[in-house]
Amino acid sequence: MTYRDTATRTGPRGHEPGSLAADQQDAGAPSPFAGPLARGVDLPFTISELGLLRRVVRQTAAELLMDTERSEDLALAVNELATNSICHGGGEGTLRLWRDEHALVCEVRDSGHIAEPERRNMRPDTELLTGRGLWLVEQLCDHVQIDSSPQTGSCVRVYMQLPAQA
Repeated sequence: MTYRDTATRTGPRGHEPGSLAADQQDAGAPSPFAGPLARGVDLPFTISELGLLRRVVRQTAAELLMDTERSEDLALAVNELATNSICHGGGEGTLRLWRDEHALVCEVRDSGHIAEPERRNMRPDTELLTGRGLWLVEQLCDHVQIDSSPQTGSCVRVYMQLPAQA
């Protein structure tokens, strides 16, 4: 069973769609802005560290025996999230990266606010020049969780299921 299967099966209960709290409630995961479940990478970034973020994600995925295609998908998703942080979240953010029981988890936090997180499931208008980042992340990853408010900023977690032998 994948993270996406679990999220579809359980669904949110009493939280707004797309809320990290809604997705985590049934899974028994920590609160939206709690730290990772296990010690991992905690890397602050600005625009000058985008290449480093991609390398760290690829290297960690390779160490966990993730195949190259999925590793590249995850690196692209993290790059999109980090770019959004730079462009819309105050010019900086933090990448947290760890392994949970079944997946490699990447979390990007910043001080920005995602006004309509549910739009990540809607195919973007091809006439627009921007607005594809969250939709692309949703297409690339096994599961995406978003928690965002003007008071606390944004936290986006993406999950890529690991191979059984990892």
